[in-house]
Amino acid sequence: MPSGLVVLIAENDSDMRGYVRRCLELHGLPIGDILEARDGLEALTLAGARSIDLLISDGAMPRLDGFELCSALRRSGDGHRTAVLLITGQYDAAEASARASAVGADGLLLKPFNATTLCGKIDEVLESRPSVDGTAIDSADEQ
Repeated sequence: MPSGLVVLIAENDSDMRGYVRRCLELHGLPIGDILEARDGLEALTLAGARSIDLLISDGAMPRLDGFELCSALRRSGDGHRTAVLLITGQYDAAEASARASAVGADGLLLKPFNATTLCGKIDEVLESRPSVDGTAIDSADEQ
Protein backbone atom coordinates (compact mmCIF):
# COMPACT_ATOMS: atom_id res chain seq x y z
CA MET A 1 0.00 0.00 0.00
CA PRO A 2 1.43 3.41 -0.96
CA SER A 3 2.40 5.81 1.79
CA GLY A 4 1.01 9.32 1.68
CA LEU A 5 -2.44 10.73 1.10
CA VAL A 6 -5.03 8.89 -0.96
CA VAL A 7 -6.94 11.46 -2.99
CA LEU A 8 -10.15 10.89 -4.95
CA ILE A 9 -11.10 13.37 -7.68
CA ALA A 10 -14.78 13.11 -8.63
CA GLU A 11 -15.46 15.19 -11.74
CA ASN A 12 -17.41 14.42 -14.90
CA ASP A 13 -15.31 16.72 -17.09
CA SER A 14 -12.07 14.98 -18.09
CA ASP A 15 -10.21 18.26 -18.68
CA MET A 16 -11.08 19.48 -15.16
CA ARG A 17 -10.09 16.10 -13.65
CA GLY A 18 -6.73 16.42 -15.38
CA TYR A 19 -6.30 20.01 -14.19
CA VAL A 20 -7.00 19.09 -10.57
CA ARG A 21 -4.64 16.08 -10.84
CA ARG A 22 -1.82 18.25 -12.22
CA CYS A 23 -2.36 20.82 -9.45
CA LEU A 24 -2.13 18.07 -6.83
CA GLU A 25 0.98 16.56 -8.38
CA LEU A 26 2.76 19.93 -8.51
CA HIS A 27 1.61 21.17 -5.09
CA GLY A 28 4.09 19.14 -3.07
CA LEU A 29 1.72 17.25 -0.81
CA PRO A 30 2.72 13.76 0.34
CA ILE A 31 0.48 11.97 -2.20
CA GLY A 32 0.37 8.19 -2.16
CA ASP A 33 -2.29 7.69 -4.80
CA ILE A 34 -4.74 9.74 -6.87
CA LEU A 35 -7.96 8.02 -7.90
CA GLU A 36 -10.41 9.44 -10.42
CA ALA A 37 -14.17 9.02 -10.85
CA ARG A 38 -16.40 10.32 -13.65
CA ASP A 39 -19.46 10.71 -11.45
CA GLY A 40 -20.60 10.57 -7.85
CA LEU A 41 -21.77 6.97 -7.94
CA GLU A 42 -18.41 5.76 -9.24
CA ALA A 43 -16.68 7.88 -6.57
CA LEU A 44 -18.84 6.40 -3.82
CA THR A 45 -17.96 2.89 -4.99
CA LEU A 46 -14.23 3.73 -4.95
CA ALA A 47 -14.53 5.31 -1.49
CA GLY A 48 -16.29 2.20 -0.21
CA ALA A 49 -13.43 0.00 -1.33
CA ARG A 50 -10.56 2.17 -0.11
CA SER A 51 -9.83 4.62 2.69
CA ILE A 52 -9.80 8.13 1.18
CA ASP A 53 -7.94 11.00 2.87
CA LEU A 54 -9.15 13.76 0.53
CA LEU A 55 -12.15 13.95 -1.79
CA ILE A 56 -12.23 16.76 -4.32
CA SER A 57 -15.63 16.69 -5.99
CA ASP A 58 -17.57 18.69 -8.51
CA GLY A 59 -20.92 19.75 -7.14
CA ALA A 60 -22.82 18.98 -10.36
CA MET A 61 -22.30 15.47 -11.74
CA PRO A 62 -24.53 12.81 -13.24
CA ARG A 63 -25.99 9.93 -11.22
CA LEU A 64 -24.94 11.42 -7.84
CA ASP A 65 -23.85 15.03 -7.48
CA GLY A 66 -21.00 16.15 -5.24
CA PHE A 67 -23.30 17.31 -2.44
CA GLU A 68 -25.12 13.96 -2.40
CA LEU A 69 -21.76 12.18 -2.59
CA CYS A 70 -20.45 14.08 0.44
CA SER A 71 -23.62 13.33 2.39
CA ALA A 72 -23.42 9.60 1.54
CA LEU A 73 -19.72 9.53 2.40
CA ARG A 74 -20.35 11.15 5.79
CA ARG A 75 -22.94 8.46 6.57
CA SER A 76 -20.51 5.65 5.67
CA GLY A 77 -18.26 3.91 8.18
CA ASP A 78 -14.94 5.61 7.36
CA GLY A 79 -16.28 8.71 5.61
CA HIS A 80 -16.19 10.90 8.69
CA ARG A 81 -12.38 11.14 8.48
CA THR A 82 -12.21 12.09 4.80
CA ALA A 83 -11.48 15.75 4.05
CA VAL A 84 -14.01 16.94 1.46
CA LEU A 85 -13.61 19.89 -0.90
CA LEU A 86 -16.61 20.63 -3.12
CA ILE A 87 -16.20 22.67 -6.29
CA THR A 88 -19.18 24.24 -8.01
CA GLY A 89 -20.26 26.89 -10.43
CA GLN A 90 -23.95 26.00 -10.25
CA TYR A 91 -25.02 28.13 -7.28
CA ASP A 92 -24.41 31.58 -5.88
CA ALA A 93 -21.93 31.75 -3.01
CA ALA A 94 -24.53 31.82 -0.21
CA GLU A 95 -26.56 28.89 -1.55
CA ALA A 96 -23.46 26.81 -2.32
CA SER A 97 -22.03 27.50 1.13
CA ALA A 98 -25.28 26.52 2.85
CA ARG A 99 -25.54 23.28 0.84
CA ALA A 100 -21.88 22.39 1.47
CA SER A 101 -22.24 23.00 5.19
CA ALA A 102 -25.46 20.97 5.37
CA VAL A 103 -23.77 17.87 3.90
CA GLY A 104 -20.64 18.15 6.05
CA ALA A 105 -18.12 19.38 3.47
CA ASP A 106 -14.89 20.82 4.86
CA GLY A 107 -14.46 23.36 2.11
CA LEU A 108 -16.08 24.93 -0.92
CA LEU A 109 -14.50 26.44 -4.00
CA LEU A 110 -16.54 28.38 -6.54
CA LYS A 111 -15.74 28.30 -10.24
CA PRO A 112 -13.85 29.88 -11.85
CA PHE A 113 -10.67 29.41 -9.83
CA ASN A 114 -6.94 29.13 -10.45
CA ALA A 115 -4.29 26.63 -9.30
CA THR A 116 -3.12 28.83 -6.42
CA THR A 117 -6.65 29.14 -5.04
CA LEU A 118 -7.25 25.39 -5.44
CA CYS A 119 -4.03 24.50 -3.62
CA GLY A 120 -4.82 26.94 -0.82
CA LYS A 121 -8.27 25.39 -0.34
CA ILE A 122 -6.78 21.88 -0.37
CA ASP A 123 -4.39 22.91 2.41
CA GLU A 124 -7.28 24.40 4.41
CA VAL A 125 -9.46 21.29 4.25
CA LEU A 126 -6.59 18.94 5.05
CA GLU A 127 -5.65 20.99 8.10
CA SER A 128 -9.28 21.01 9.29
CA ARG A 129 -9.71 17.20 9.40
CA PRO A 130 -8.35 14.80 12.01
CA SER A 131 -6.18 11.96 10.78
CA VAL A 132 -6.79 8.33 11.64
CA ASP A 133 -4.89 8.64 14.95
CA GLY A 134 -6.77 11.79 15.97
CA THR A 135 -4.09 14.35 15.10
CA ALA A 136 -4.52 16.89 12.35
CA ILE A 137 -3.35 15.97 8.87
CA ASP A 138 -0.49 18.35 8.11
CA SER A 139 -0.28 19.19 4.42
CA ALA A 140 3.32 20.31 4.97
CA ASP A 141 4.51 16.86 6.18
CA GLU A 142 7.62 15.54 4.55
CA GLN A 143 7.10 13.35 1.54
